[in-house]
Amino acid sequence: MEAGLKVGKFLAAHGARGHFSVDFLASKQPESGSWDVYAVEVNLRQGGTTHPQATMALLCGGSICSDGLFRTNDGELRCYVATDCHYSENLKGCTEKSLVDALECTSSNPAARKIRWNKADRIGVVFHLFKFISTGRIGYTAIGRTVEESQTLFNDTVKFVDGFRGC
Repeated sequence: MEAGLKVGKFLAAHGARGHFSVDFLASKQPESGSWDVYAVEVNLRQGGTTHPQATMALLCGGSICSDGLFRTNDGELRCYVATDCHYSENLKGCTEKSLVDALECTSSNPAARKIRWNKADRIGVVFHLFKFISTGRIGYTAIGRTVEESQTLFNDTVKFVDGFRGC
């Protein structure tokens, strides 16, 4: 976060306003175990993380705090893991409805129950890019209370999508 803040302050000092994104490369030093961080690309526009972060903010309420962590309006921590390019042969020829129906049918599908969005807890997986499902491609954002929970939801979603036979 410190490196991103440094880039942001530099851009602001030179008149930049609005969204920006930075791609970083981090290299762990074998002797000291410390990390060297290098900005390799700066984009003066919304970046790839804009959509999942905005989805989390909309569904959970809250924002990124000064410590770099996302907190809901009532102070709960939220994290996400996302993709906009999951490809599965099993999705080819499917419709949006077939995937939504499978997610709705949690009583007979324990895999769907594990990942389905829980509005009360503000935890679960939100699918997007339904437009491309018939080509085998889908996107999703897994939102959890910790990085580990988010990663588990993401991994469970990979299994769900790759095992999908609903078309």
